[in-house]
Amino acid sequence: MTAKILFNQIYFPEVIDISKVLRLSIGIVNEIIVLENEINSLLEDEKRASEDYENSRGQKGRFFVPAVTNLETRCKTIFSKS
Repeated sequence: MTAKILFNQIYFPEVIDISKVLRLSIGIVNEIIVLENEINSLLEDEKRASEDYENSRGQKGRFFVPAVTNLETRCKTIFSKS
């Protein structure tokens, strides 16, 4: 809605295709939502791994290495979306 108001044709030269600008704006918002979801998912998994590690620390005979699955791929995805 904001993009539709901001990208009103009266504010721009006629050579600019406002409908294309609006489509691109919606695409950018979608990419930002996906990026935010990826970041939140990674942070949740990192928190869970840390909690699991902390919970296992006092137990005798148990060795636990915290890990987040597909960490490298997930980080690359976040950086590329950024």
